[in-house]
Amino acid sequence: MPAPATVSLDILDLSGRTVESFREQKMDAGEYIQRIELAEWPSGTYLVRTQVNGQTTVRKVVKH
Repeated sequence: MPAPATVSLDILDLSGRTVESFREQKMDAGEYIQRIELAEWPSGTYLVRTQVNGQTTVRKVVKH
């Protein structure tokens, strides 16, 4: 992030149910990595939704 921002991150299954949620928090400018333990999750496709200062991005990920 080039500037401080309010950030939230949610993992959803394809039915739209929230599987994992990381609360909204204010973060300083910089790069961040969020590690998520998937070992107990069933195989399938998930959506990763990030919100930065109200702007939403959704990415699809597949767990085999």
